[in-house]
Amino acid sequence: MAIMHAVHKKVTNCDRPLEFLSSVYKQYVFFENHDLYVKPESVCFGSHYESHDGKSKMVYDSFQYVSVKQTLENLLKNKKLC
Repeated sequence: MAIMHAVHKKVTNCDRPLEFLSSVYKQYVFFENHDLYVKPESVCFGSHYESHDGKSKMVYDSFQYVSVKQTLENLLKNKKLC
């Protein structure tokens, strides 16, 4: 009976293999702790004013990217992959 319970538990976990990444926080923590993780960098294009309902505010145009160079360095430093 104990063997059936153990097998059932394993099979149940196979149905939901990514259950441990069920929240955004868990996803961030998982990937930040990975050996190949490269932190995204923000780049500002500039700024401009936008007006809504007679109120103006400055808006900064930016984007994020992951450095290809840093990603390759992390890959090549990983002894498991080389």
